[in-house]
Amino acid sequence: MSDIKIRKGQAGDVEAVSHLLKETWRATYRNIYSAEQIRDLTGRWHNPEIIQRQLGDDGSRFLVAELDDGVIAGHLLARLRADNTILLTRLYVRPDAQGRGIGKMLYQHMLSVFPDAKSIELEVEPQNTKALGFYHALGFVNTGRTNSCGGDSDIPALIMERLL
Repeated sequence: MSDIKIRKGQAGDVEAVSHLLKETWRATYRNIYSAEQIRDLTGRWHNPEIIQRQLGDDGSRFLVAELDDGVIAGHLLARLRADNTILLTRLYVRPDAQGRGIGKMLYQHMLSVFPDAKSIELEVEPQNTKALGFYHALGFVNTGRTNSCGGDSDIPALIMERLL
């Protein structure tokens, strides 16, 4: 197994993260959403311009998991809200790198950069059983639903929370 380094994202990571997100979305949601829906959402949410802005947002933590060969295998984006709740916006691991603990490593690193956090909140697609299992194993519980995942879509999502 390759060594995995969790680090803050850099400008040179933007294209690789965009590709990782689009690849992971296609693999994860191909049996849930149409190819057109996936293209539309990844085009809006995961294009390099958006990722570049997120990388430069001082209020967010933009993390990547880098393999020893320089490949970006995972990505996490989170921010700490004024109420000391971490809003976990994204946590994705490339399909061919899943099951190696990369998601958990990104998650644990996120916790270390927000030491004053009281809880974590996230949204997850109700049919994404792999993600639901991952988050339940970390201690998250379902606290609600939304019909607009990310606040700008017609995608339903479960709202999950974990108290720290």
